[in-house]
Amino acid sequence: MSIFRRTPVIEARRGQVRDEICFKDGDETITMKVDKPASELVRDLNHAQEALKSVSQTSDPETIDNAAMALAQAIFGEDQAQTLYKFCGGDAGTVIDLCGRYFKDILAGKIRKAQIKSAK
Repeated sequence: MSIFRRTPVIEARRGQVRDEICFKDGDETITMKVDKPASELVRDLNHAQEALKSVSQTSDPETIDNAAMALAQAIFGEDQAQTLYKFCGGDAGTVIDLCGRYFKDILAGKIRKAQIKSAK
């Protein structure tokens, strides 16, 4: 599964994180949008991080699914998280991997930029 941009980067407004990202698996592609205040994203990501910390190699599938959904919901919101989960065939590991890569490679920088803009 890959992550790519079909459209130019959407710039953040003051304190707001906005982006559009595409996930591709074979011939199937979905587009996800982020449009949230940076402070809300950080708060939601902190909650998701707590859920992810509870996951271990001996965790039951429900705990792993809940952590994956918490991360996807923190970034994309509830409806889009469901879409991503279905796109990944219900595989929580794939959801966590895609969200983690998107956060690390793209979203973290956008959050920082939005926080800097809101501090000015």
